[in-house]
Formats: sequence, C-alpha cells, structure tokens
Amino acid sequence: MAADGETIIDGDDSPPPVPPETTGPGPARERTWITAVVAVGLGLITVVIGTLGQLASPDLSPIDEHTHLGYAWDISHGKIPAAGDTIPPEILREWTCRGQFNLKLPPCDSTTNPADFVARGEQYNFAHPPVYYLVTGYLARAASVVGVTFVPAARFASSLWLAAGVVMLFFALRRWGVRTAIAAGIAATAVGTPWVLGSGTTVTNDAPAILGGAFALLVAARLFREERYGLWVPVLLTALAASTKTLNAYALLAVAGVAVIYAVLRRRTPQARPLAVVGLSIVATVAVVYFAWDLFQSHRGDPNWVSPIAGFSTDPIVGTPLAEWTSTFFQGLQMSARVLLDPDFTGLAMTFWTPLATALVTSGAFVALFRLRPSSRAFTIPAATLVGLLTYPTVVQLQAFVNTSGAEYFPDVSSRYGLSLVPLILACWAIVLERVRGGTWAAVALGGAGTLAVLAAVSGISHGG
Repeated sequence: MAADGETIIDGDDSPPPVPPETTGPGPARERTWITAVVAVGLGLITVVIGTLGQLASPDLSPIDEHTHLGYAWDISHGKIPAAGDTIPPEILREWTCRGQFNLKLPPCDSTTNPADFVARGEQYNFAHPPVYYLVTGYLARAASVVGVTFVPAARFASSLWLAAGVVMLFFALRRWGVRTAIAAGIAATAVGTPWVLGSGTTVTNDAPAILGGAFALLVAARLFREERYGLWVPVLLTALAASTKTLNAYALLAVAGVAVIYAVLRRRTPQARPLAVVGLSIVATVAVVYFAWDLFQSHRGDPNWVSPIAGFSTDPIVGTPLAEWTSTFFQGLQMSARVLLDPDFTGLAMTFWTPLATALVTSGAFVALFRLRPSSRAFTIPAATLVGLLTYPTVVQLQAFVNTSGAEYFPDVSSRYGLSLVPLILACWAIVLERVRGGTWAAVALGGAGTLAVLAAVSGISHGG
C-alpha cells in the first residue's frame, strides 16, 4: 500500500485485476453505480463545453473546417469526394456568412463560386478515411428533422466524438486500477488541453483522436496488466481509430512498438510471442486501412490534380531530407506548445490555464519514467508515450515526403498530429498520482481547474461577457 493507503498498481507479482461482483447489493454494486454516474457526467460536461464553444465562436475554424464540413456534407448526400472536387455550395454559403477570423471572405450570400474562395474552394482533404465524416454527416442530416441546420449539428456530432473519447479514457484508467476520483479528474483534464478543446467545438477529424488514444490505453491494459493476448479487440479498435484518420491510431502504434520491444527483450519468456503477434497485428491493421483507402482514392477524380495549398505549411527539401527531418525530431516533446486557438477562447481563464496544461502534457511521460520501476507493468505507459512522442514528427515528415514525391517537409510539425497521445500522457499522471499522498485531491483539482477554465472561455465569462 502507498503511504496514504492507496493501492499500488505496478507490482510485477500482482495478479490481473478481478472484476468486482455487481450482481448483488453491497459496496461493489454501489461503486459500479458511482462509476456509471461519473462517466455520464464526464460525457455531459464535454458535450456542454462543445455546444457552448460553437455558440461562442460561430465562425469557421482556420484548421480546414470548411473542407471537413464539405466532406461530411458530400458523403451524407451519397458522394465521396475525390481529387479536383470543390466544396459544395451549401458549405461555401455558410463560410461566407459565418466568416473566419484569420481570412477575408466574400460578403455573406454574395457567391458560391469556388473560384472566389481561398485555395480555389477545392476539397483538398479528400484523402482522409471516411468513417468520421460518414458518422458526423449523417448525424447532422438527422438533426434536420428537429430543425437544426447542418453546421451546428455537425459540430455537435464532433462534441459527441470527443465526449466518447473522454468517457473511454475514464474507463481505460479504471482498467489500469486507477481509482474513480483520480480517473475522473484526469479524464476531465483532457478537455482543457488546447488542441483537444478545438476538436470538440468544430468539425474536424481530430475529434476522434482522444478516443483513439483511450483505445490504446485499453489495449495496453489488456497486454501488459491483464496479460490477455487475443487479437480481435486490438485489431477492431485499431481499425476503427485508423478509419477516422490514420494519425488517430498513432497511440495504438506506440503501444504496438512497446509490445514488440518487450517481446524482443523477453524473447525467452512465454509472453514474447503473443506480445509480438499483437503488436505486429496492430501495425498491419493501420497499414491495411491506410493503403486500402489510398488505393481506392488514387483511381478517382482528376489524375493531374495539384493541391492548391502545396507549400503553404511546407518548405522545399534541399539535397537529402536528413537535416530537415532531424530539425523536427524532438518537436513531439513539446506537445501543446504550439497551438492556434480561436480568439474567442483566449480570454483570462485560458491565459492562466494553457501554460499549466502545456506543462502537464510536456512533462507527464518523464515524471512517470522517473517515478516508476522499469520492471513494473505501469512502466509500459510512459514507455509507449515516449515512443509516440519521439516518432510521430518523423512519421509526419515521411508522409509529406511521399505525398510530395520527395520535394517538401514540415518546418514545424503541428501538435495536433500527435493528439491521440494525450490520453497516454494523462495516464502517466494518473498512475503517478495514484501512488502519492494527496494524489486524489491533486487529480480532482486539475480536472476542476481545466473544466472551469474551458467553461469560462466558451461561455464568455473570462472576456467580460
């Protein structure tokens, strides 16, 4: 037991957790009901924040929201976007009337001619897998039955994706043996991290990233804490995450990497082979989803299409890409350090909260690495986190290299590409707080501070509104 009576969850000789008895009366059943109530509460809070956020900031996000809306509109009307397609006129009309804080647009309702818009009004995000857009688009269309128009309904659907991720993060932490109060506080903290806030208030395929990260935490619990090596659950969860956006499965790839590393280090143990099989199966699943969709899309649309945003956030590679890639190798360790928040969300509350959230996200893996024993089961969480943080910038560069035929690279790799790693980072803090005196109060305080800061920001309180 820890100094304050908290349960140690990283002992090598501790057996896999036994699910509590829930069929009869008593404390175990009561705890189950408390867990359910907390999960519902976390989901509701997330949806409320998302709803208030879109009311506070009706203009479209500069993070390509018009393209994501266009994709969701098209696919929910029976059309899959392809190379050379333009944004549907219904979304272009919304774009002119809602505006965008960093862009000058034609007057409201003055035109729906794609040529009058930035990037020729083209759909340059058609290459993404379709599941996020399919679910979001049809939910938004269904909302028209009750009189809600497409854009706010699609944004509400994004908040549902984020809520599912926050709730799943809570349950994943419980699977790691983290107590309800700490798991709830840490899951609530997720909503307040800067990129996460944007994904729950706008239409973007980053919205399922937290869900993908929570899936990774669940798979890690199955592999490293419970020693369960069945393939169906990891493969299905990986396929779902990757089919929303390939990088939404990156946390699962990080867990797979650690599984393979452990298989090599423990190659003489019975666990080595099943760990390697599960890890490689996760990698194969992401590859199948990515290449299958790429193969489908590569035979559609204009074969001579050139992206209208080529060179907008990339620079040309001079000689070999080694120098360019090494310049961004460690940028993953600065998660949340480079964000673009809507000005409507950057009031006094977020001014105080954002640096703290940035410090938490930046330091979580290292605090856990120094706090946990390398031989412990829980050590695999910061190990997977560090693998993910150190590799995702280079993976993004490789993707840019392939997509531009070796011509360009990102001088600055956006933190949102590593968004699925946030649940792993926060899990590092949950594991640490589980074993220190006062950890419960610290987790609740963090969750409360983040929630209040975000609520103040999206409701206009911190702006004097």
